[in-house]
Amino acid sequence: MPQPVKQLEQRLLALKGLLRRRRIASQKQLLDGLVAKGFDVTQASVSRDLQRLGAIKRDGRYQIPEAPAAHESESGESFLPILLIEQIQVAGPNLTVVSTLVGGAAPLGVWLDQQEWPEIIGTIAGDDTIFIATASKIQQKSLISRLREFTHRGNQ
Repeated sequence: MPQPVKQLEQRLLALKGLLRRRRIASQKQLLDGLVAKGFDVTQASVSRDLQRLGAIKRDGRYQIPEAPAAHESESGESFLPILLIEQIQVAGPNLTVVSTLVGGAAPLGVWLDQQEWPEIIGTIAGDDTIFIATASKIQQKSLISRLREFTHRGNQ
């Protein structure tokens, strides 16, 4: 059963904290660290979380490349698009469909609306899907480019 978005975000923040404070060489060490913090987590979910964060293994330890400050919230703790976006698809010349984790469409839709990007005419969010309308194909390409900058993914 999919996990609530807030729980996932808290786990990812804890994972980032572990990686910043310790030299972690294995997923087992991360698993143990998260369990010690009270998270009910498996090795498979740790692996997926590392992928979501864009973590890499370099010099024998896991590291998270620093994202530009513009991608952070004022508190520096939330990377909402990176956490939630699963896939970006073109559905027509001015309609983009964004698939999210279950429960992620509404918070991501609100976040998108708050960005006031000129490409976006409007959004409709369900549980795990957002429809984003743009005025033209050119604006749609610009929107997709922006979204991919945040997600570090090349899905289409």
